[in-house]
Amino acid sequence: MEGSPGTGDPVATNDCSRSTHSESPKSDYCKTDGAWHEERKIRGIGWTFHRANQSKLAQDSKAQRFVASPLVAEALAVRLALRHGLSMGITNMQVASDALQLVNAINSGSWLSEIYGILQDIPHLSKCFVDVKFISIT
Repeated sequence: MEGSPGTGDPVATNDCSRSTHSESPKSDYCKTDGAWHEERKIRGIGWTFHRANQSKLAQDSKAQRFVASPLVAEALAVRLALRHGLSMGITNMQVASDALQLVNAINSGSWLSEIYGILQDIPHLSKCFVDVKFISIT
């Protein structure tokens, strides 16, 4: 296992290709959020999973020290939510974040230096799903 520099989160090194199905089930929905305390450099992240029928499936949250910015906290929340979704066997998912800059970077494939390593991990993890979409919410 490798980790992204400065995040303390391991990243799987094995490749995971997308499954191909003739019929794609409705997507589960995951809302992520990250919070950041500037003075303490602590992040709080959380995510909630809902089935396509709106029933709550799971939720979790974490706190971690030495996080540089709110954008890093938001990106880590998305990455950990993807991992959590994979561990639950979810194959089709919409990931919703209120971090528009992050969602735009993920969807466009652009790299922001502040979260470069995390932005490399997200597409890698996304390949493990049949379908995953990233959307912005306000």
